[in-house]
Amino acid sequence: MKDIVLVSINARYSHAGLGVRCLLANMGGLRSRTVLEEFVIQDSPRGIAERILAHEPRIVGMSLAIWNVSPALKVNSAILNPSWLAPMATFMCSIAT
Repeated sequence: MKDIVLVSINARYSHAGLGVRCLLANMGGLRSRTVLEEFVIQDSPRGIAERILAHEPRIVGMSLAIWNVSPALKVNSAILNPSWLAPMATFMCSIAT
């Protein structure tokens, strides 16, 4: 299990999340504790949240763009819902332009 999960919700699989890839490449000593998970906006928020929480993360970093804010907020709600929340899980967002 990795305790830092970087998340990108892309328009489609052919669009890579560059912001989270750059962050992953610069994690330094935390790289071994970090995993990158990529999704598309058609994936269900619940399914995305399940895959994120399967890692039992302490930190979740999510790359946001104008077109994926709505799905990202739904995923955020699913993660922060007390019935879903893993102990010690926190959430942070980074804005990618």
